[in-house]
Amino acid sequence: RRLEKLRRTVAQCGRYGIRIYTYCNEPRPVTADSPEAKAHPELLGAKAYANRHYFCTSNPTALAYLEEGMRGLFTAVPGLGGIINISIGEGGSHCYSYSPAPSPCPRCAKRSPFEVLNDTVAAMARGMHAADPTAECISWPYGQYWSWGDDMTVESAGRLPPGVILQHNFESSSVGEQCGRQIRIFDYWLSFIGPSRVFADCARAAVKNGSRMFAKLQVGCSHEVATAPFVPVPGHLYRKYKIMHDLGVSGVMQCWYFGNYPGTMNKAAGELAFAPFPASEDEFLGSLARRDWGADAPAVVRAWKLCQRGYGHFPLNHVFGWYGPMHDAPVWPLHLEPADTLISPSWLIALHSTQEPFSASGDRIGECFYYTHTLAEILFLCRQMARYWNRGVRILKGLLPRYAANEPRRLDIGVATALGIQFESGYNMLRFYALREELPWQPQAEQRRTLAALKRIVRRELQRDAELLELCRADSRLGFHSEAEGYKYFPAKIEWRMAQLQRLLDEEFPALAACIRRGEALWPAYTGQQ
Repeated sequence: RRLEKLRRTVAQCGRYGIRIYTYCNEPRPVTADSPEAKAHPELLGAKAYANRHYFCTSNPTALAYLEEGMRGLFTAVPGLGGIINISIGEGGSHCYSYSPAPSPCPRCAKRSPFEVLNDTVAAMARGMHAADPTAECISWPYGQYWSWGDDMTVESAGRLPPGVILQHNFESSSVGEQCGRQIRIFDYWLSFIGPSRVFADCARAAVKNGSRMFAKLQVGCSHEVATAPFVPVPGHLYRKYKIMHDLGVSGVMQCWYFGNYPGTMNKAAGELAFAPFPASEDEFLGSLARRDWGADAPAVVRAWKLCQRGYGHFPLNHVFGWYGPMHDAPVWPLHLEPADTLISPSWLIALHSTQEPFSASGDRIGECFYYTHTLAEILFLCRQMARYWNRGVRILKGLLPRYAANEPRRLDIGVATALGIQFESGYNMLRFYALREELPWQPQAEQRRTLAALKRIVRRELQRDAELLELCRADSRLGFHSEAEGYKYFPAKIEWRMAQLQRLLDEEFPALAACIRRGEALWPAYTGQQ
C-alpha cells in the first residue's frame, strides 16, 4: 500500500516537473533478538540502546542489504527523485553514527570513521543508481559537527565517494554577536544570516573533491515563529543565497515541516536559486515587489526592510524558539496571581505517547530561554523586534484601501500584521511577568505604579487580541504549526484568552489594589514573605 501511494504521488507530481525524494534515517539499528540478527549476527555492531545495536556496515552482508534495499525501492517506484538520508546524529545508525572514537564493534574498531560512513552511503548510492542513474543520493550528516567535531566534519566533506551529494545545515554551529557577546547557535534560523564556518569549509572541501554540495535551511519560516505561513523578510534570503552561490552550493533543502507554503518567501527562494543572480539586494527586492504590488513596490520594499531590521533582533537563544512565546503569545494567559506553572513546547499540541493535550503555557518565563541571555536582554531584543516590525506593518496597512478587491495582497498584509501582533504580545507577556515578580518587594507607592503598568499591558493585549481575532477569521493559515500538526491559536482560543484578561480587570486587579492599600504582603505562600 505504501509503495502504491508513493507511485501515485511520484506520477502526479511528475506531471509538473516535480520529483519526489524520500527522507530516511538509514541504516536503522538492529534488535539483538530479532530473526534478522539471529540469521546474520554480523549485522550487530556496537550496542546502541536497550537491546538495539548499531547496524555494522563493515561486512559484505550489510552492504549488500543496503544496496539491494535501495535498488528494490527505486525499481518499485520509477521516477523517484532520490533520497535524503541522515546517517549521523539523528537516532542510531552505523557504528560511527555518534562518536568518532574507536568503536566497540570489533570490525569497525579497525577502520576509520570516514571509511565506515563512505561505505554506508556508497552502498545506498550504488543500489539506487542501478535502478535509476539520474536519482540523487543526498547524504545529510545532520549532527556530524557536534559528534565528530568541526575538523573531522570538514575532512569528511572532502572524502565523499563518487555519486553522493553532501548536505549540511547552513547556520548550525554559527557564532552570532548579540548583546555584546558571541553566541553559538544551532539549526535553523531565518533571522540570522549565517553561514557557519563549518558549513563554508565543508562546501569548499566538497567542491574541491568534485562533489556537489547542498544546504539545509528554512525559507518560509523557522523555529523562531512557525505559526504564520511565511515571515516576509526576503532580504535575508538574498544574503543567504548570495553566499551559497559564491561557495558553489548547487542545491538546497528549503524547509522542515513548516515554511513550505506558497507566498513571498518561497517565490523569492525559487528565483534566488537560479542564475543569473541579482546584482544587489535592492534590485532583487524591487523586482520581487513589482510582480505583486506594481507601483506600490517601493513602499512594500521599505516595509520589508523595516520587518527585516526588526526580525534581526530575534534572540539568538535556541530555547527561545522551542519554548518562547512568539508562536502563540496572544493566547498565553496572564496570571496576576502567581500560578507557578510550566511553559509548554511550541512544536507540540499534545504529548505523542499519551495524546494528552498540553495545557496553556504558564508563568515560569525563565523556561523560555537559557543562559546566553538575561531577562533584561530578552526584553530589550523583543521590544526592538516588535517596534521595527510594526513600523513596517503600518506602511503595509496604509496600502489596504487600494487592495480592497485583491484578496492575495490583503492576506499578505494580514500575515505581516498577525506577526506584528505576535511579536508585540510576546514582549508584553514577558514584561508583564517581569513586572509582576518585582511587585511584592516594592514600596507601596511603587506597587501602585507597577499595578497600573500591568493593567495597561492587559488592556493593550485585549486590543491586539481583538485585531488578531478578525485576521484569523479571514485567514485559516494563521496559528497553524505544521510540526505540531495543529493550531497554536485560533478564534475560539483567542476569545477564551480575552475573557481571561477581562476577568483580571474586573476581579483580580481590584482585589490586589485593595491588598496594596492595606499594606499587606503580596502572595506570601509564593514569595516566602511573612
